[in-house]
Formats: sequence, structure tokens, C-alpha cells
Amino acid sequence: MDAHTHSYQDSPHVYVLSPKDLLATNVRSPFFCAGVHPWHVARGGFERVQWWAQQKGCVAIGETGLDRLHPAWEQQLRLFQQHWDLAETLSKPMVLHVVRSSSDIMQLLKARRPKTPWLWHDFTGPPEALPRLLKLHPELYFSCGLRLLQRPNFAGIWAMIPQERRLLETDEAVVTIQDVYKRAGVTETELKPNFQRLFPQVIV
Repeated sequence: MDAHTHSYQDSPHVYVLSPKDLLATNVRSPFFCAGVHPWHVARGGFERVQWWAQQKGCVAIGETGLDRLHPAWEQQLRLFQQHWDLAETLSKPMVLHVVRSSSDIMQLLKARRPKTPWLWHDFTGPPEALPRLLKLHPELYFSCGLRLLQRPNFAGIWAMIPQERRLLETDEAVVTIQDVYKRAGVTETELKPNFQRLFPQVIV
């Protein structure tokens, strides 16, 4: 079970539509998420996200989010709010890309409480923010990949994530999800309830 991937997998997975995919009308993966990545906000394309979001295989909105290392901050904020509105209109989870902006996310959560679950993909910390984030949004899930697995503090951060909020992903890494589980020392059985709770449409 791969919670977030940019490649097609043999096992159950949620595929992330690329900018090229957004312009198409079909994709190989039966289950996917649709959004404008913060790196690509200058390209626009939200109208295509709206179209894809209503297709049968769309199980989440995103990835969207905030990235302090990239320009067009005001556009990022505006598109993030548009994705948030769309997720709640369609009652779908939202997938987050967050880089050096966890404090910004918390400020937004203080002003508005989400009505659907969120998935913070490629979570690497800061671990001290976890209690505050979960207090602001109890239905916040955290998906980890190779970036965190390769760090010496992986075990400590993983342990701080509530068991019922943990997921694993391949993201853009050239690796199988089975290898990610093996490296994490986790079985798919352990995370299956979390995956099914967040993505009930995906057949596991």
C-alpha cells in the first residue's frame, strides 16, 4: 500500500497526477489524487484539477501546499485555499506538500478547521510540531518515505507519530513500496487500517 507515488505500482497505491496528466483525460492508475503542486502554481491549471477531482478514480485533492523555498508565495496561498475548498466541497482528503512552512500551516489551521482528513506527505519533521498539529487537526495523517528513512533520527520521529496516523510512500524514489516497508521495519498489515480509513475507495 503506497500512500503517495509518482509512478505506477503493482500493489494498491495512490498515484499523483503530473502536470502532463492534468492535461490528459485518462491515466493508467485506477486511483489517484489531483492538484497543482506549489512548484507549478505559475502554470495555473486549477480548472483541470476541478475536472479530474470529479472523475471516478480521484480519491484525494493534491498534492497542494506551501513551500518557502519556491517563489510565488501569494499564489501558493491562494491555490492552497482553493484546493482546501474543493476537498471539502467533494468530501475528499487533501494531500499536503510542506517545506519550511509548518508554522504557516498551523496559522491557517487556527483560522479554519478542516472538515476532511489531510495527508502530510513526505513528513520529515519537525517532530515537536506533531502534538500541536494533531490538536489543530485530529484527522491529520503523516506519510513517510526514503528521505526520512535514510536519516538517523527516523525511529524517533516515527515513534512520535500516533500509530493510527502513520503511512508509508515511495513518492518519486525509484524503489518499490515493499522495500520501503522493509527498510522501515513495518508490515503492511500494521498500516492497512490507516490506509483504508483515509482511502476507502482503494481496493486493498
